[in-house]
Amino acid sequence: SSFQITLYSKNPNSLAGIYYDNLQVFATYQGQEITLRTPLSPTYLHHNEDFVWPLSLIGDNMPVAPNLENSLTQDKMAGIVTISIEVEGNIRWKVGSSASGKSIHLNVNCPLDITYGSRDKNGSVAPVIDNYQLVESCNVEY
Repeated sequence: SSFQITLYSKNPNSLAGIYYDNLQVFATYQGQEITLRTPLSPTYLHHNEDFVWPLSLIGDNMPVAPNLENSLTQDKMAGIVTISIEVEGNIRWKVGSSASGKSIHLNVNCPLDITYGSRDKNGSVAPVIDNYQLVESCNVEY
């Protein structure tokens, strides 16, 4: 699996900045990683600032657990596969001139539906080439 994605983050706080440290982005299917973890460069967002990361998630030839292989095949045949784009790492806050020394662990989970089209003459089902939208808002825990 390979995905071209764009991550967007906004710091809505009018007083504090956010340091993003050691972030890694990857895709999962039913909890199993299907791409390699892609590290993001450390980033600082000033208050009321936003940032965009364009990324390539690569997972060609990554093995799928045997118990998930049937489920993935059934989902493809049904025409839709739900994956998650996940982000893990640490954040720190900066208020005024002092930054917090303590990192807070960040977990972000963004469900995404990939729709599949009709079968080709060999019986394979190919994904519809499109810009996919999130199924719902991302779940953010820290």
